Amino acid sequence: MVGVISHQFDDGATNDFNLPYGEWIRLFRANGFVVEDLIEPRPAPDATSSYRDELEREWSRRWPAESIWRLRRS
Repeated sequence: MVGVISHQFDDGATNDFNLPYGEWIRLFRANGFVVEDLIEPRPAPDATSSYRDELEREWSRRWPAESIWRLRRS
């Protein structure tokens, strides 16, 4: 469809659905929530992981790989 933004990402191995941050904020507001904080934790230089390799850890030190949304009902 023309003009429709798909939130589906299919790389052949996985099929993910994601919203950009702006759409999350609009969705929260539309449902009566206020965003209090957005926390983007990053691994410490000496962090180890059983599910991420060194390349992924290095990447997530520069760009957050996870986010924690803190909301309140308005």
